[in-house]
Amino acid sequence: MKKTALYLGLRKLWVAYKLIARDNSYLNQTGFIKSHQHIQPIDKSKSPIPWMNYAMVEFLDERLNKALDLFEYGAGFSSIWFAERLNTVVSIEYDLAWRKQVEELLAPVTNAELVFQEVGEDYINGASKTGRKYHLVLVDGRERVACAKASFSALTEDGVLILDDSDREEYQEVFSVAKDLGYKNLRISGLKPFSFFREESTIFYRSTNCLGL
Repeated sequence: MKKTALYLGLRKLWVAYKLIARDNSYLNQTGFIKSHQHIQPIDKSKSPIPWMNYAMVEFLDERLNKALDLFEYGAGFSSIWFAERLNTVVSIEYDLAWRKQVEELLAPVTNAELVFQEVGEDYINGASKTGRKYHLVLVDGRERVACAKASFSALTEDGVLILDDSDREEYQEVFSVAKDLGYKNLRISGLKPFSFFREESTIFYRSTNCLGL
């Protein structure tokens, strides 16, 4: 049967309706629809989630535990999500207006620390300047290449670095730097809140790592 333009158009509308209307569709199960309704990165139960692709969020959710510590460039809903799953979370933020909102979000959280720092050398070296070692460093703020390069030294022996939006051309230097330091990489991609396109995050890890890779 020859498929007419009208048929194909109606078929697209039918698929879109199923994705939006069915409770068990991917868009509803991940919280994609809820996120767009509330303009916040949340899951289907309206709980905060990181603003990363859903495949990465699910991957981390299965492997994180309360023995791990995180340093995060870019505070937000992710800070709450990670605090629920990890031992400690230290988040650095440069946006003063957003910082105030995050402080309110994190008020009841006892294992999360928020640091405000304008973008510059102190921001870039935020992880190493704490004098601590972290099992995970998430680079999801400003100056990502510089922050990633400065943060490998802040990782524990089994630590991993996560770079969000790692498919962007301007972040590719991180891959060569990590390789020279002996790190492998795992790219994970998919849909994320507020986006209609393929989004990628990458985990840089060594043979012995805290995520069991």
